[in-house]
Order: sequence, then structure tokens, then C-alpha cells
Amino acid sequence: MNTKRFVAYSVWFQCIWFAAVIGNQQLQWLTVVLACCTVLVSLKVDPVKLQHIVGLAILGMLFDLANMYFGLFKFDSIGIPVWLAALWFAFVWYAYFLAQKFYYLPLWGVSLLGGVGGTLSYTAGEKLGVVEFPNGMLATSVIVFVEWMLIFLIIWRVYQYESSKNRLSL
Repeated sequence: MNTKRFVAYSVWFQCIWFAAVIGNQQLQWLTVVLACCTVLVSLKVDPVKLQHIVGLAILGMLFDLANMYFGLFKFDSIGIPVWLAALWFAFVWYAYFLAQKFYYLPLWGVSLLGGVGGTLSYTAGEKLGVVEFPNGMLATSVIVFVEWMLIFLIIWRVYQYESSKNRLSL
């Protein structure tokens, strides 16, 4: 993937992130439309597979549901907020391109970067008031860091396997 395209995808994902997190419930349906359109267009122009996007997004939402159940996260809504579910779909779409761009990194490095990135994203959400951390910033950040290391490990494995199959079929 060329750098211009990757930068465009990165900027687009950040736009969706801002719509989701800053727009929260007021712009949640815009976030849903943006995420759905992004995935649908990408299915036409990129070799990403819908079943991987859906499966990984559900996995991410299950992590968030577990965090809510165990009192790590508190949102204004019951269950996963609509904007957060849409953001998961947008994120796993974007993660496909991260995997394409940074395939050469060792798995431990990818996992470490994922842990940092995921933690910073949820910390930003907490600072912006869309999620509460009832157990405090430090305890929550440590747990989220470990979870995101695992999430990135899984995402990377799925997308690297998908990429190797795509390269073999060319």
C-alpha cells in the first residue's frame, strides 16, 4: 500500500473516531453511516474480508462488554453504545491497513504498539467524558493495555493470515 493511500485511510479513521467519541450519542447515527459506508466501499476496492471485519468487531465489543460487566468501564447507555459499536467496525477496517503497512514489525512490537494505542484511545474517551473509569485511571489503563496487546495480537494474526492467502493467490 502506498503512503498517500495509507495517510488518507488514517485521516479518515480519525474523522470517524472524532465523530464517534466527540459526537457521542448526538452523532451516533452519523458514525454508523460513516463506518458502514467505509466498510462497504472497502469491500469493493480492497481485499479485506467482511467475515474478518465482523468477527473482529464482535470480539472487540465482547471485550468492552466484559469491561462493563466487571465495572472497569461505565457508559451513559445500557450495553455497548451505538457509536462504540460503529467505531469497532471502523477500527478493525483500519487495522487491516495497519497490518498491510507494518507487516515487517515483530509480533511483540505490534502488540506493544496496539496496547499503547488502545490505552490512549480509551484514556482520551475518559478525558472527553464518554466513558468513566470507576476503578481509577492507573488500574484501568494497565488492564486496558494488556487487553489491547491481546486484541492486536489476534487482529494481526487474522489479517496477516489473510494477506498471506491473498499473496499466494496472485
